[in-house]
Amino acid sequence: MEYTAVVVGAGQCGLSVAARLENLGISTLVLERSGRIGNSWRFRYDSLETNTPKAFTDHLPFVDFPEGSGTYIPCGDVADYLEDYQRTLGLHVLTSAHISATSYDASSSTWALSVSLLGKASITVTARYVIVAIGVGTMGGALPFTPPIPGKVRIQDLIFHRR
Repeated sequence: MEYTAVVVGAGQCGLSVAARLENLGISTLVLERSGRIGNSWRFRYDSLETNTPKAFTDHLPFVDFPEGSGTYIPCGDVADYLEDYQRTLGLHVLTSAHISATSYDASSSTWALSVSLLGKASITVTARYVIVAIGVGTMGGALPFTPPIPGKVRIQDLIFHRR
């Protein structure tokens, strides 16, 4: 599979980025680890609602949140909205997708991603750009893994503050 961009994560940020890129004519694939879009909202406590009013959270491009929602949006409604958002815009999303390896070919300026799909054969996806939009606190308790990157520079204790 070949795309111009691959977005990792089908939450609000990942779907928003994919929608903007597709609107610009940039072919985009979204890879989602869970089996269903919105699951990061579905598998929390039932009374969870957004912690900011709808007026400030209803900002995904091109598709407004449904009318009739209260000031604070229940988690199940957010999850359903994300699924409807993907369907309405026809965004290309693979769920139950686990990235098992990546490599970058500097000569062609492309990434190759090995993607395992639950119950299916692994596939290779190539793209010029990879955008990571996995969010904070959505890793299900997993610790993030950063592979060794040749030439990577580590800067510690460097703080910038704009005056």
